Amino acid sequence: MIKRVFNYLKENNISKKNLDSKNRIEIHENVIKKKKILAEVFRYYHKIFYQNFKKFSLNNNDGILLELGSGVYPIKRSYPKILSSDIINSDNLDLVINAENISLPDNSLGALFGQNIFHHISNPYNFFNSSLLKLKRGGVVILVEPSNSVLSKILHKNMHQSEIYDEKQLNWVGANSGPMTGANQALSSIIFIRDRDIFEKLYPNFEIIEIKSCKKYIHYLFSGGFNFIQLWSNKLIFLLDLFEFILTPFKNLLAVHHLIILRKK
Repeated sequence: MIKRVFNYLKENNISKKNLDSKNRIEIHENVIKKKKILAEVFRYYHKIFYQNFKKFSLNNNDGILLELGSGVYPIKRSYPKILSSDIINSDNLDLVINAENISLPDNSLGALFGQNIFHHISNPYNFFNSSLLKLKRGGVVILVEPSNSVLSKILHKNMHQSEIYDEKQLNWVGANSGPMTGANQALSSIIFIRDRDIFEKLYPNFEIIEIKSCKKYIHYLFSGGFNFIQLWSNKLIFLLDLFEFILTPFKNLLAVHHLIILRKK
């Protein structure tokens, strides 16, 4: 029943496209131009990325600030000094960078940011090793990823045919079939929550500073994201903040994304 509902709500122009192709960013650009609600969600993530960088980085006036997997709405739209990158080239981007092998000088980065890209990384070990090598001491990695809330589990298990949500996956290395397909959206919960002790033993030079639920989940749901039709008028966005305020006591049950902050010791 749930999958039928999701199939009914699909953006047909998106579901028929190959999102592993080089024109992925152009496809998403056409969607976000119509969806002011989704653009607001992106701006919210930009804000919490930068605020938490300023709060937790020990060298926030030094080093390159880099977003990985920037896609169609990079953080530099809100904070111009943050460089944008992706695995494919685009006019929106400053650099083409693979997150598993960050091609910048060692000890040059003050921060790494990633919105919904971590679960698309085939080999997280490579990402952690490369991040530690490139980050300055006191630098941070800040990620927004699908959470393990009750609503998130229901949503992410049913919303994508090209991705899965499997908390029982034993290995961290995934079977990703492409940059945007085959990913396990539960990967951040597996590594940083379920296997936290393992992560801390493998990477003693990384400190998990904070894992917390993100706001704007009502906005995200009603926007339809990139893959589903929008269910709310752009003119009534202000009411979504009111709905979320009313639901504040249930935030940890309903938030569909969480923020993860790591710091290099």
